[in-house]
Order: sequence, then C-alpha cells, then structure tokens
Amino acid sequence: FRPTMASSSSSAAAKPVNPIKRFQILYPDYLDAKKTQAQGRLISKEKAVDSPTAIEIYQCCLNLGLKASLEPDKCYPRDPCGAKGRVRVQIKDSTRTHVPKSEFDKSTHPPIMDGFPTKLAVLKAVAKMIPNMQSRKERKAPAAEDRSGAEASGGGGSSKKDKKKG
Repeated sequence: FRPTMASSSSSAAAKPVNPIKRFQILYPDYLDAKKTQAQGRLISKEKAVDSPTAIEIYQCCLNLGLKASLEPDKCYPRDPCGAKGRVRVQIKDSTRTHVPKSEFDKSTHPPIMDGFPTKLAVLKAVAKMIPNMQSRKERKAPAAEDRSGAEASGGGGSSKKDKKKG
C-alpha cells in the first residue's frame, strides 16, 4: 500500500522550514581564477580572484549589508577535495512556503537590496572586495619582504661546484 500524495504533502506543510535553507549558496570555486567555467567558475576570469576562501566571501557579504551564514564544513559537490566551506546569502525575499525554481528570479520575489538583484551581481561585488581585504594585504607583504631580503644578501650560499676538492 502506498500513501497518497495528499497525506505526504500535508505532513511536509506542517514542518517549518529553516529560513536559511532558502538563501542562495556561494562556493569559493564560483570566484576562483584558477578554475575553468566547466569546473564551476561563474564570473569572468578578469574579475575572478586567486584562491578565495569561504571566510573571505562571508566577510564581504556582511560588509555589503547582506544576511549571510557561513558553513565551514561543506564542500563544493564538483570538487569535494577542494576549498572547504560555503556561504548562504539572502538575495531574494522568499516568504512563500514553496517557490518553484522557475519562478524564483521573477518579480514575485523582489531582491532584498536594490544593488544586488541576482546571485551573479553579489558574486561580482564580492570579487571586487576580496583583493582589498586586510588578510590579503598581509599575505602579500611577508612574501615581498622575503624576496627583497634574499636579493640584498647577494645569494648567500655557494654551490657544490665552487667547493671542488683538490
């Protein structure tokens, strides 16, 4: 005996849905300049960022004034061994209980913020912000100091060819 569809849908309607589950998902691979479009990059290579992290995306979303939630233990399904983490962002106001995917971007669901009507608009704004983040600037500064220190010392060591026995 199979239960009828009416009985299964009534039990599903009784369960409240966590509002975060309706947020759009942003994976770091969407912004990674090292990835191809087939591997999941969603923005152009010129606007993409080298090795973005979920934490950086989360901080940028908060700075933009969007409601966001960080999920550090999740992975991108196309690259399960890649960058860890994802960010859920509220872009559209979906107050209805069930929103068919084909209707989600239509005018029945206005964007939360006028400057970010789509997921792609949010991704482009986040990609602009990541290179200017303090954590990125700190990462570049020690690398530049290490290179300049090595050049100033004149190469330092001698090779085995210079130390011939004889």
